[in-house]
Amino acid sequence: MGYAQRRAAIVGVYTTEQARFMDRTGISLQLESIKGALDDARLTPAAVDGLIPLDQSPYGRTSNAHMFWPEQLGEHPITFMDVGLASGGRRGPITVEDVVTSRMIADPLHLLDCAVDNDGGYAIVMAAEDIARDCRKPPVWVLGGAEAAYGGLLSNSHCTHPSGMHTIEVVRQLRGECGDRQVPDARIGVSLAQGMAVHGHAGTLIMARD
Repeated sequence: MGYAQRRAAIVGVYTTEQARFMDRTGISLQLESIKGALDDARLTPAAVDGLIPLDQSPYGRTSNAHMFWPEQLGEHPITFMDVGLASGGRRGPITVEDVVTSRMIADPLHLLDCAVDNDGGYAIVMAAEDIARDCRKPPVWVLGGAEAAYGGLLSNSHCTHPSGMHTIEVVRQLRGECGDRQVPDARIGVSLAQGMAVHGHAGTLIMARD
């Protein structure tokens, strides 16, 4: 399948360990992520033309949830944590009772309704079409995107600014690297980043494989 608008592709992705209270500096996590993503693409640092840092966010997360019974809200994180376990997440399996009896954080949200708060890093390498064809793995083409100023955040990772983690999961799905959680015959994927949505920041990326 061809895509007339393709000019760039994601050719390398990498995630560090995602955990709480890691004895690591932010710089060390960034360097590990960059080196790992370049190795995934079979590129050297000398091939890099530019770097886009993702600033850390000091903001918390809020909820405008209304008119739900606690048991109804409790069903939501169970789904994400079941998926998160398959991708190496650190929560689950859990039940609705586990959710509604966990510590209240801000009514109506309990502890297990809230995203994992942890340290960690990730990196994504993008390349022009001529470079992408020669990289280690099949390119995942970027078809379009927009920005306004797995398991997801509930189960897998919320590493200060986790928006790129969604994109990495889609890339791995399109490469067929996701094992038990693999979507059969995945060809086109969309990532929606809402890690800072309540503060006016969100982004969407459309990707595809050959």
